[in-house]
Amino acid sequence: MNKQPHLVKKYSNIQIVSNKSSYIQKIIKALKFIKKIDPRNFKKVNDNLQKIIITPLDGPFGAVYPTKQTFIITQDYIDKSHYKWLASCLIHEAHHIVQYKKGKRGYGYHFEKGAYMVQKKFLKKANYELGIQWLEREFKNKWWEDFKKQKAIRKKFRDIIKQNINTEKGKDNFSNAHISTRR
Repeated sequence: MNKQPHLVKKYSNIQIVSNKSSYIQKIIKALKFIKKIDPRNFKKVNDNLQKIIITPLDGPFGAVYPTKQTFIITQDYIDKSHYKWLASCLIHEAHHIVQYKKGKRGYGYHFEKGAYMVQKKFLKKANYELGIQWLEREFKNKWWEDFKKQKAIRKKFRDIIKQNINTEKGKDNFSNAHISTRR
């Protein structure tokens, strides 16, 4: 997989990488929104999420890699999402990184439930009812199972991590990725 030309912008402690500035700006808008209405969650995101990589891969997918404190999200996901929703996703993914740092490893319902609760609380604070409804429906549908079936996209995400993060051979466990989808 060839590296595509990219732009890099830093907002607070978070590096945002994309091939289009409009995607970077939408993520920054989401981060500013978190900072404005929920400074405590902004600190959590800022302290735990080091990098956001926005990829032009097809499909509305996102995945956090806790070992690298990195969130990969597709342009399609961003296109289909309101900035308030994206803000809640950043909080959700930062929660997974906190889980990982506390020694909680794994995948599935028990790991998603905590992140779901934090995300839902933020969406209520943001007064984003449509986001709350979507989140509740997708939680019941076990969104994390969708990505588990998407072997090709998971491989592409792992390749993106390897290209964009300095990694030592044999030291990375990509199975700890936590996935979100936007249907």
